[in-house]
Amino acid sequence: MVGPRTRREDAAPTATGPRPTDDRGSGRHPLLRPIWIVGHVVVLVVLVTFPMLGLWQWDRYQQEQAVAAAQSARLDAAPVPLAQVLGPSVTEEQAATLEYTPVTVSGTWAADEQVAQRNRDLDGQLGFDLLAPLELGDGTAVLVRRGFVPPDGPSSADPTADTPIAGTVTVTGFLEVSGRQPEGLGARDADDGVLSTVFHADVDRLDRQSEADLLPMVVHLTSQVPSDGPLPVPQPAPTPDPTQNLSYTLQWFAFTVIVGVGYAFVLVRRVRDHRDGVDSDVDPLLRDRDPR
Repeated sequence: MVGPRTRREDAAPTATGPRPTDDRGSGRHPLLRPIWIVGHVVVLVVLVTFPMLGLWQWDRYQQEQAVAAAQSARLDAAPVPLAQVLGPSVTEEQAATLEYTPVTVSGTWAADEQVAQRNRDLDGQLGFDLLAPLELGDGTAVLVRRGFVPPDGPSSADPTADTPIAGTVTVTGFLEVSGRQPEGLGARDADDGVLSTVFHADVDRLDRQSEADLLPMVVHLTSQVPSDGPLPVPQPAPTPDPTQNLSYTLQWFAFTVIVGVGYAFVLVRRVRDHRDGVDSDVDPLLRDRDPR
């Protein structure tokens, strides 16, 4: 007579998915496993670093707001004679405090010394800015940013063909600091020779090919009497945009909230699985290990 069929006690379970377990008697909560501890540390670093980056961007935003307000206040002031604010001995530090100061100056153009600055933009169109010395009659001159010429106009072959008019003119504009040649990577102007096109409105470099001594700043032309005609087109004043830093601020704080809330959700779910006796860790070594 055949006896009742018996089941092997040690048969392997055939169910798939998370394995039931009971870590509650093992003395160590699953959230204290090494893989979870690493996760806790990484999330903690994120929750500290992201808000710090957000606060840094907020500080930059406030700084840019202050710069924009100061720039706007300077540009709104009445223009003063150039000689009252700019002399040959102005230092770089002093030039930074004079930037955007409205000025007016009279002189004659050194048309044969005009150069074109590459890679300039006006309303989304790339072209050239024309830079020319305005001779002041005392052996000095000031480099003037006359304005923009498009690449497909009469300046396409030779941007400097748009020469300024002869005779005495009165230029109104604002001061801008001299450009500088990059120290490392970046387009540089040749140290030697006479340049007709440049990458930078570098007063020191262009002073080497000017008959008059150039003053240490550039006048950004906004109007001229008498006019030169439709070209070049005066470039508008630069407008700082602090909203970019504000956007970065909001992004860093949003990332912080997403990480914090998301990780809290994961922790709650893992605690619930542990309470139900289910090992839901994705690490196969931990999942397959018998907690007994």
